[in-house]
Amino acid sequence: MADTLQTLQEKISSLVDQSITAPSVGTSEWNVRKTFINRSIKEWADAYEWESLRTLMSFNASGMSGATVPLPATFKKMAAKPLVYAFSGETASEDGEEWDEIMPDEVGEHVASHEHYYILGDAGNGFNMIWNPGTLASGASIVLNYYKNPTELSAATDVTECPNPEFLIDRAIAMIFEARTDARFQEMETKAREKLLQMIDNENSKSKAYDNKVKTPEERTYHFRFGRD
Repeated sequence: MADTLQTLQEKISSLVDQSITAPSVGTSEWNVRKTFINRSIKEWADAYEWESLRTLMSFNASGMSGATVPLPATFKKMAAKPLVYAFSGETASEDGEEWDEIMPDEVGEHVASHEHYYILGDAGNGFNMIWNPGTLASGASIVLNYYKNPTELSAATDVTECPNPEFLIDRAIAMIFEARTDARFQEMETKAREKLLQMIDNENSKSKAYDNKVKTPEERTYHFRFGRD
């Protein structure tokens, strides 16, 4: 079972205060340590493209406002090309059609009929996906695959997406010790870094069931399989 914010606070207290009792919820000490935990979550999220932060979003083209699609508030960046499943009568594009991403300043380099999109905005004001052409077939369905920003912990029962909460504990303790000018913060930073590197290593280690054969460009790009399609 994943650690809740309450459990993280208790584990931090076991080393920092030599007590298994965490500060009371809502007190100054609780909130300061919660801030350190959330800063640790942000550091973890920015260190790698984590599968636990990969998100799928699907919607119908009829819900689009012209060529603009507002992206979720948690959006960070795209994880793969969008897929457009366009229906015409009873015939559907089986695997979906991939659209290319371009930079906003490259718009003039593409003809009006070229299917592409670009993203405008920022984390403070939100992001929008701009499609070209902006009109899709009636009934078309769009699937977005993107990385999201992590969820901050607020309530005592909240659980983080971080696969190894021990990293959050060590990193938060390092911040506490550093704030107290306690030389032990360097030791805790080292332990936290080791756990972060181990998480990255685990992220790149596939299960024995994973098909690790080398794929051809046709398979990677067009999902074409020789001898089958």
